[in-house]
Amino acid sequence: MTFISRLASGLLVSALAITLHGGSAGAVDLRIVVPQLPSALDPTITTLGRNWLVASNVCEGLTGLDDSWQVQPMLTDSWNYDEKTLTLAFKLRSGITFHCGGAMTSDDVVASLKRYRDSAGTGAVLKSLTSDILADGPDTVVLRLTSPTGIIPGLLTLTSAMITSKTSLAGKSATQAVDTLDCTGPYKVSEFQADRQAVLVRFPGYHSRTESTSGSAGAKKAPADRMIFLPKRSRRCDVTMC
Repeated sequence: MTFISRLASGLLVSALAITLHGGSAGAVDLRIVVPQLPSALDPTITTLGRNWLVASNVCEGLTGLDDSWQVQPMLTDSWNYDEKTLTLAFKLRSGITFHCGGAMTSDDVVASLKRYRDSAGTGAVLKSLTSDILADGPDTVVLRLTSPTGIIPGLLTLTSAMITSKTSLAGKSATQAVDTLDCTGPYKVSEFQADRQAVLVRFPGYHSRTESTSGSAGAKKAPADRMIFLPKRSRRCDVTMC
C-alpha cells in the first residue's frame, strides 16, 4: 500500500482529498483537504477522532497498532507486567528527540501520561486502571495498577495518549491546549491557523523505527517536504472538493 493510499484509508474522516504539488527547488507539498480543521491541534483535550488527524503525523505514543490490530512498540522498546506487584514497566527507546531538540526521558513520558490520565474519554479509563505513574530512572516508566489488566498497551496506541515534552506541558491541564505540539514524529508544526490551515514540515531529527511499516506501527517516513491540511471550504487548493 502506498503512503497516500494508506493515509487516505487510515485517516479518512468523511471526505478527504489529497494532491501532490511540486514547489521550488524540487520541494514537494502534500495538500490534504478535510471536512474541517480543529480549533486546536492538541489531541488530548478532545474526544473527537477527526481532531487527531494532524497530530497523528506530528506525535507518537509508546505503542502503536499494526495492520493486524496487534500492539507493537513505538517510543518504548519493551514493557513488562508484574502480576505480583501489579506494575507495568515501559523501557523507553534511546536517542529520541523532541522537535525542540531536547532528548526524551521518562519525565516527559510521565508528564504526558498523567495529563492524558486526567483527560476525558479514554483518559478516564487509564485513570481507573492506575493508581500512579512514575519514573524509574531516565529510561523507565512504571504504571502502578489498581487491578490485573492487559489493556493498557492497547490504550496507549491512541493519539490522545501521545508523548510530548514536559516543558511544553507546563501549566497546561488536560482541558487546556498546549501552545505548541512538541512531539517526536516525522513532521513538526510550522504554522497553524485555527479552522484555516495547518502546515507541517519534515523533522530532520526524526528517529524512525527499523521494522517494516504496518498500520501505525513500524517505520514512518516523510515523503513530502510539507503537509498542508486545508478545510473543505478553503479556496486555496486545486482539487475538485474545494
